[in-house]
Amino acid sequence: MTGAAVTGADTAELPLRARPDDAHWTENYCNQAYCPDTQVGFWTHLSRLARPYQVWRDVLIAYLPGDRFLVAKGFGRPAAGNGPAAGMLSLTCEEPWKRWAMRFDGGVRDVSGDELRAGKLSDGHYVSASLELSWAAMSPVWQLGGRMDEQTWAHSHYEQACQVSGQLTVGAESWDLAGSGIRDHSRGPRVFGTVREHWWLSGQFPSGRSFALLEVTNHGSDVTPLRHAYVSDGANLEEAEVIAVDLLEATDTGSPVRTRVRLRTSKGEQLIEGRILQTMPFAMGSPNELIFGAAHDATDRLALSECQTEYRWGDELSYGLTERSRTPA
Repeated sequence: MTGAAVTGADTAELPLRARPDDAHWTENYCNQAYCPDTQVGFWTHLSRLARPYQVWRDVLIAYLPGDRFLVAKGFGRPAAGNGPAAGMLSLTCEEPWKRWAMRFDGGVRDVSGDELRAGKLSDGHYVSASLELSWAAMSPVWQLGGRMDEQTWAHSHYEQACQVSGQLTVGAESWDLAGSGIRDHSRGPRVFGTVREHWWLSGQFPSGRSFALLEVTNHGSDVTPLRHAYVSDGANLEEAEVIAVDLLEATDTGSPVRTRVRLRTSKGEQLIEGRILQTMPFAMGSPNELIFGAAHDATDRLALSECQTEYRWGDELSYGLTERSRTPA
């Protein structure tokens, strides 16, 4: 389904047509979802290359039961439309701030977690896969606005909790999908080498509640650390004070296993505990590269863990994202 043309202020949802004059300027769309009935999760990334500006990179990660992953990366120049696209993955804005459609058609590597944790993933056999997902807003959009002005990975960022549904097919296997997740959009110069570490956590709950937290620590003392969060009841969104992000348990390489978030809101302190279900390891190269497999030395700039997560918030249990980067030893 293709939505009507997006006009006016709603064009903030779509990629810019003209490129700002900055050598590292790019534009990024990241989506994450988890479907508890099938135990299938997703993390996708569409990123415009700084040079050449017209080319986009698409990244797909599908998390499957049994420590199994489908991974794909490609590059392409999209046709004009209501959203970003590359060679295999596309996003279409059907109704700004409310409904998006995702489609993937291409080849994927079907690999184990052991292969990814061993280091950078080498090339190998591919199998065909297709994915169709619809994204429907379940909360207002969280806009960081001017708080992004001093950041080195983007100068604008917003995200939104969503309900998702669709189908994944790989070879002769197929999964019907229903769950929740987030979609985000950021613009600006992106240089991973300036970031020392970061946390990005979000979760969506059966009652309609959701939360997200973003904490970025850069190298040097001249850039103020970014540390913000929100909570939502589905109808309203409230900025929350970040008291702490606690790493309660980690692997030998520093990838999170259990976390605890403490936020202060108008209703008092909120405690949200996370348990990692499945982790995709990345190496992050500067200025803006995502490399499948674990980072083992400082030449990769950052080690990134993309984690499907079970969250407990009071008496509610649900799912979401834990994203954690750190500088390799």
